[in-house]
Amino acid sequence: MRRRLALTGIVSVLVLVFSGAQAQDAPRDVAGRWTGQCHNCPVRSFILVLRQDDEQLAGMLQAIGRSGLGEKEMPLVTGKISGRSVGFRVIGADGMALDSTLTLSRDGQTMEGQGRHRATFGLSFSRAGS
Repeated sequence: MRRRLALTGIVSVLVLVFSGAQAQDAPRDVAGRWTGQCHNCPVRSFILVLRQDDEQLAGMLQAIGRSGLGEKEMPLVTGKISGRSVGFRVIGADGMALDSTLTLSRDGQTMEGQGRHRATFGLSFSRAGS
């Protein structure tokens, strides 16, 4: 009887651990509208709108402020989320790529990381309305 209870307890713990690992690896929900700030670059702010299909991201980024990116909406050329890692690429008005690598916060309300367009700079985004 004790062995059966011990075995049942071990199996229960393994199921919980395995379930938790799968939940952390599953793509998080990042769909929606985000507002962003650029650190050490000429862009005053960003608007990011994401659509999500499992791990694939689509949408657009718009830069507000003078830069080679321009101020028109730039569609995402590539976009992907893996766990809490978010990455995307857009092409600016100058024809150069802006690559972004971000980490989604645990509560899913902010993303922080880096962008690269001619030079590397800091990026942070918050869900619009947050």
